[in-house]
Amino acid sequence: MRIKFISIIMPVWNDERFILDSIQSVLNQTFKNFELIIINDASTDNSLRLIQEKANLDKRIKVLSLKKNLGMANALNEAIKYSKGEYIARMDSDDLMYENRIEEQVKYMNNNEDVEVLSCLGTYLGVNGNNFGVTSTEIINHQSFKHLIRNNKPIGLLHPGTVFKKKIVQEIGGYNKIFWPAEDIDLWNRLALKGHVIYVQKKILMKYRIHENSIITSKFLDSYNIYKWVKYCLVCKNMNKPEIGYADFIDYQKKKNIFIKINNLRKLYYNYYLRRLILYILNKNFLKILISIFLIILLRPFKLINNLKKRLRNFL
Repeated sequence: MRIKFISIIMPVWNDERFILDSIQSVLNQTFKNFELIIINDASTDNSLRLIQEKANLDKRIKVLSLKKNLGMANALNEAIKYSKGEYIARMDSDDLMYENRIEEQVKYMNNNEDVEVLSCLGTYLGVNGNNFGVTSTEIINHQSFKHLIRNNKPIGLLHPGTVFKKKIVQEIGGYNKIFWPAEDIDLWNRLALKGHVIYVQKKILMKYRIHENSIITSKFLDSYNIYKWVKYCLVCKNMNKPEIGYADFIDYQKKKNIFIKINNLRKLYYNYYLRRLILYILNKNFLKILISIFLIILLRPFKLINNLKKRLRNFL
């Protein structure tokens, strides 16, 4: 089935600083046949007023405003339920689309009808509009995601850059709120285990904003623990074992021997300072850039080399 119409869903919670630019980047798309469903998750700032002003100027914008904050996962599920398209494109309220994003993704999925979840690459974007670097992916061909699952490695995608078939997400119950803020990683892995094909275009079609208030930055350490829990649950699924709750998972982590704990902390802080490094580069904080580089090299020098190789591979 060829895609002729698409629903773009954008959850919003207190994002008045960036929301207008994000909406405009959607309206500027070269692919015109879409609806933009903006779900206001009980914002307390001026987000709703700004959204409604935009909606009054373009009938393709549909606004859902919640009186009670549901959180990202439930808000996304509500938007999907409300959508008219058979395919859903994700977008966040602080990111930007390049004007050809939807056109390129629709074209790819029309030419590769076996692909049911598609993402792309994006440049990192600072609060002042500075760009730096490119997101990475381990999915380099149509078999890569199967290799990740077989080796108990979670599938990670640029979430706001995804397009997926609505039906397959609803069939498995949509996003699971207990895994927030890694609910998207859980979703991709559940879809992969059901045999659905996932792929990443090696095209830069997004600007992915990093700032101090974003969840992945401000709550990085908590987010990383949730990510590890999702990974553990994936292993359980692969071994046909029941998943465990978050509290039980944390207790399980505490029981590991001291050397494993130290190694896990080393990996954790490597990823933490790598994320902070991108933020400091975007903000041009040169002292913190140097400190972060030193700590990254100290913590995992060989991992850093492999990361650089993977990022280069996106363009080969």
